Amino acid sequence: MAEAIIQCDSPSKAVIYRHLRLYLLHKFLLEQDPQTDNIDELAEMSLAQMLKIDRQMINDVNIARGCDGASSVLAKKALFYMALQRELAIHLDPAQLAAAETVEELAELVYRALRGDER
Repeated sequence: MAEAIIQCDSPSKAVIYRHLRLYLLHKFLLEQDPQTDNIDELAEMSLAQMLKIDRQMINDVNIARGCDGASSVLAKKALFYMALQRELAIHLDPAQLAAAETVEELAELVYRALRGDER
């Protein structure tokens, strides 16, 4: 999925979004296409599926051990962002990554990074 973005000479925002969403769903092991674009919600769904618990219970077990109290959702997102940057050979500003709430917003950051636009 990341390869599909790399193989395009000059991918549009729509192409990046489509492949980025598939890539995220693959990395989060979500087989069905959820009706949300919110990255936190997708991470919660992934954790709930992995732990075989109801998504509403994620907040009760949402602290990862050994990560200085970081939530499991935050740890999952951070690992995804690291893999994304590594596989696309790009650098995304950490503050902008933290502000991106949706796959669409993340796709915009990737689009600008691939174009070399550092806004």
